[in-house]
Amino acid sequence: MLEETFRGLDYDVHCHKHLNMTTMNETLIKVARLQKHRSCDSFICILVSRGNAQSIFCTDPISTGFPLEQIKKYFMADSCPELRGKPKLFFIQSYVVPEDEQEYTSLEIDGNDKKIISNAKTPLKDTIPQVADIFWSHSKVDVSTLEKSPRPASYYLHCLVELLRNPHKR
Repeated sequence: MLEETFRGLDYDVHCHKHLNMTTMNETLIKVARLQKHRSCDSFICILVSRGNAQSIFCTDPISTGFPLEQIKKYFMADSCPELRGKPKLFFIQSYVVPEDEQEYTSLEIDGNDKKIISNAKTPLKDTIPQVADIFWSHSKVDVSTLEKSPRPASYYLHCLVELLRNPHKR
């Protein structure tokens, strides 16, 4: 549903699924260094997985997770100059796992997707402070709602898709 929505909005969509910590790090660095960002209007990153308030879990069997602040740093102007002054939107759906259960949690949920999406259009030339061009939306839901939900997609991501698909609501 996310992939179809962003392709419909003329985004160049790249999906990365079932990443471990090392691959997650390498993928984010590689995406942040893409030269094609120079011709982009914006950048969108969507992450869906289990996690906690500060991290998103990868597929490693035991891990404290990938720090969300590190993800944001990869796309700041000093680390990613090709996106300087361009909107960078991050949508994160974390299914929060209680601390006493975290050592047993590693699988991604909600379509098993971690998505990194970028758009190729005309460049912006403005100078903006590093954090001013970042929109960070992080929905944290208790992991137990995942087991109880009759829907395959999260309510948060479902609403996002619905709003993006309906230009009158945007």
